[in-house]
Amino acid sequence: MKEEIVKGTNITDRLVLDQTDENFNVYPNIDAKYGPYSSIEQALTTLVKRVRGKGLTVGIIQEDNTINEYWFKSGIEDEDFVEKLPDSDYGDAIEELQNAVFPLAWNSFNAGTTTIEKGNSIVPQMSWTLIRKGEVVNPDNASVIENGQVVGNIAPNKLSWTRAETVTNNVSYAVNVQCGSQKLSRNQSYQFLLKKYYGVSNKTTLTSQDILALQNNTWATSYRLSATKFDCTGGNYPTYVIPKSIYGINIEVWVGGFRNTDLITYDVDVINSFGVTETYTVIRLKTIQTGVLNIEVK
Repeated sequence: MKEEIVKGTNITDRLVLDQTDENFNVYPNIDAKYGPYSSIEQALTTLVKRVRGKGLTVGIIQEDNTINEYWFKSGIEDEDFVEKLPDSDYGDAIEELQNAVFPLAWNSFNAGTTTIEKGNSIVPQMSWTLIRKGEVVNPDNASVIENGQVVGNIAPNKLSWTRAETVTNNVSYAVNVQCGSQKLSRNQSYQFLLKKYYGVSNKTTLTSQDILALQNNTWATSYRLSATKFDCTGGNYPTYVIPKSIYGINIEVWVGGFRNTDLITYDVDVINSFGVTETYTVIRLKTIQTGVLNIEVK
């Protein structure tokens, strides 16, 4: 005959060791199993698997004689036995999990023109939007750091910034935003560069004005020029003009897939449209050409 456990009876040693009801369901936490125990090892040794239950909470005595609660959080194995976190820690853990699943990200970032010709000036301005959980969100805080110094003029909605004055030299920024506990940072720079010029001319020697009038120009970040067509129809010299500061004796000019060493080079002081004077080196073929040439500088 099965022994029945009646509500209100005293907890016995047998009840500690046989913690199931008539349907073999484990009873919830009861004081007889709470302890406290002197160590995690003692608790796990005393509470054999058949007396454990998911959610069972016990006390573990600490070195300072206080008691921390541990529980079988997700099962009844030894590895399921973990410390019970305070409510505030649960909040932090949940927030950390949400941040990992739903990270804050840049939705858009606009810094306008960031490469400017030397001698020109610009008022740096940047704007941005943020996205989290698939929705655009506004930051709680935002700051802009210029060359290591925090600068003002952040918009009230913390989604844009405009410098109070113009700049004429290279400058770097760090944009920092925060939404809740999540933070993002992005670096942005404005650089002032010289240009290089290339095209065709029927003149043997070019002046500053002639160079500026050549058909093409781009930023002088390198002496190299990828394969480019020069239309010399009618009799012209294919000409390539770069700042002398980036010219080197190892420069090679290739025409139609073959290296050409029959070149003329000379220097010219070029004054750009903003009044900046820079010494340039002009490179052209020695003989006048009449067709379309594919030229590469490397």
